[in-house]
Amino acid sequence: MVARVAAPSTAAALRPAPAGAAPARAYSRKYGQRDRPRPYHKQKRRPKMLTATPDHDFQRNGKPYKDSNDPRLLRAHNNLALRTAKKTSFAEQLAAFEEAAAGFANPPELHFATMLERPPIITADEMPWETAFRTVRDARRAAEKPETPAELERMLEDLKAEALEAQRRKREAALSGGGVNDNDESGPAHETGPGTTKDRRKAKEAAETESKYGADDLERRASALRGEGGAASQFVASSTREVPRTTKNDELGNTRTLDRAFADRLVLVVREASTGRWVFPGAAFDHAASLTADPVLSPHGFKLSPLAAAVHRSTTNAFGQDINFWVVGSGPMAVHLQPFDEEEQSRRQSYGRKVFLFRADILDGRVEMPSQYDDHQWLTRLEIQQAGLFADEGFASVAHDALGCSEQEFVHLAGCKPTASGRPSQAAVDEATADILRLRGVGLDSAAAAAAADVEA
Repeated sequence: MVARVAAPSTAAALRPAPAGAAPARAYSRKYGQRDRPRPYHKQKRRPKMLTATPDHDFQRNGKPYKDSNDPRLLRAHNNLALRTAKKTSFAEQLAAFEEAAAGFANPPELHFATMLERPPIITADEMPWETAFRTVRDARRAAEKPETPAELERMLEDLKAEALEAQRRKREAALSGGGVNDNDESGPAHETGPGTTKDRRKAKEAAETESKYGADDLERRASALRGEGGAASQFVASSTREVPRTTKNDELGNTRTLDRAFADRLVLVVREASTGRWVFPGAAFDHAASLTADPVLSPHGFKLSPLAAAVHRSTTNAFGQDINFWVVGSGPMAVHLQPFDEEEQSRRQSYGRKVFLFRADILDGRVEMPSQYDDHQWLTRLEIQQAGLFADEGFASVAHDALGCSEQEFVHLAGCKPTASGRPSQAAVDEATADILRLRGVGLDSAAAAAAADVEA
């Protein structure tokens, strides 16, 4: 039995309260308790739902993440990077680097390197197990497919022919300004009757066009479009052009062109004319200048972070205005801690530099090589590892790990993959991070923002 508290009477409510007494509180007839705010831990709050739409745009409370440059992803990526750095040896390396750098007059220099990539043009080659699976699947479908009766196939062909004939008769009637004869039983009944208003309007427009240009002129233009080498044939040829798996450049081993390795991602590697070292294109980061520079927006209109905006401006200035590219994410994909030698440390009065690696996808345009680089190559991730172009083995290892993290994995690492309940749990995020680190061999890509936190602040 539930006890109920009686509501005060009207007379008691109107009776003046004695002096010094606390004001009376109202009672609820519905719940039998005082109307007061519920405790915070008992309030019904709508959780921040994280869902994935069919077009793979991740949403939080209905607001989609259009791309990885969304500012809301930067904090999530940084927080996850800090947790991941604690699980790896990178946190200890960063602490030792900062402790050694504190003994010099100047702080560590900040540099960035851009891994400019051309995305794959064709699908990757099938693995042996994929070919075997497709063969078994096709054979099973062919064996389980029910046979269509021959009589039904003839009926379908007759219906298709009648529909095409009815469409032709209706089109001819509309052009002539009349309708289809009601007594004509050669076509379906729903195709008979006078021409509609839409048909008469089309016929009128066709008559006006013919009177303006002339029937001979229209036929001549149509023949030119349909003829050999016409605009229509050129469009069909360009839209249905087959892309070969291998090109002549693949056979000759020419790595200075993009017309090769269509199934892989190609990364630009350049050689400095002054030092002769193979590097990724980059420059030093000036934080003070980045604060006064014009903002840079992503393809979906998001404002890039100061470091990502500096990467975009440097790449545009180096390779010309004709290139259209996209910096993936506002945070770096990896970071390399590079101490100077003793002679360089005494000259610069700095312990070393931090090199932040960014990835950028070429959307369209043409890449123009500046004079500061005397040679360049477009290589795959495996070719970069096998060639051994980088003198610093640590930098080569970091670059290899960064190239192994795709954009989807970047968003995954940022904590945006929903669980079955629609809300990402910490255990699920940590498990997904461990899987990616184990399968892809990515050790420092997710920990890059830990060293870049002071830059992004």
